[in-house]
Amino acid sequence: MQCQDGNSRSTLRGASARLTADGSIAGTGDDTPPRRFRTVDSFVDEFLATTCWVDVTGSARIWCPDWWRHPGAVVRLDALHRAFESLRLDPALGITTWLRDHLDYHLGALTDPQGPFKGCTITKGHDTNRDRTIPTTPAPVGLFFEED
Repeated sequence: MQCQDGNSRSTLRGASARLTADGSIAGTGDDTPPRRFRTVDSFVDEFLATTCWVDVTGSARIWCPDWWRHPGAVVRLDALHRAFESLRLDPALGITTWLRDHLDYHLGALTDPQGPFKGCTITKGHDTNRDRTIPTTPAPVGLFFEED
């Protein structure tokens, strides 16, 4: 993976704050910095795809241009986005932590040939013929208890 320099430096700056459970940035008063990317798709299109490039033209890593059609990918990309918004605000170790603990891990899982994009290619697009569910059978009644 390569992360390119340039305008991305301004993307990474900010004051110390964290994301709340609803995805907004916690802080005090007017000093709360806005989110850099308001949606997952803007994060993917404007930052991830351009700044943190990996070669997906061969068979070692794959990507689907219609990434948003893959629930497993959306969950990982949403997690990457939320972690980025929080960690970019740590001026000391935020971005290196995000790169090491989040981007490297999730991008590896996303682009793995056996991952959520299996069967898709950047040239042919989304594979609509593949069943993308793991087979399950219902658990016996009473095996699991509901929590209050």
